[in-house]
Amino acid sequence: MKVFLKKFKGTVSAEGEYNEKDNSLVVRAGAILSKDVARSEKFRGTKSIEAKRASVSIKNGVLMEDVAFRSPSTAGNFVTGRSTDGLTAWKDENGKPLKIYRSEV
Repeated sequence: MKVFLKKFKGTVSAEGEYNEKDNSLVVRAGAILSKDVARSEKFRGTKSIEAKRASVSIKNGVLMEDVAFRSPSTAGNFVTGRSTDGLTAWKDENGKPLKIYRSEV
């Protein structure tokens, strides 16, 4: 299922493909990633986001290749650079969050 994530007044925007069977999500090339990664005691994903970003091709904040994640939240963290509830942040083309589809399963 095609899904979208838009945050921070358009400075972050991504399209993805959500797999309902295993709850995985592929962030598609062309995603506009946050320029910074949050650093706080509450958010412990900083190192993993930075490592993942360093392992893929990003030019001027734009993702140049598709990247697979095991969960919508991890994909959301990667795109936004901060803790993100993927089940509410990623939405279908009608603006419905993934959370709705998970409750139907």
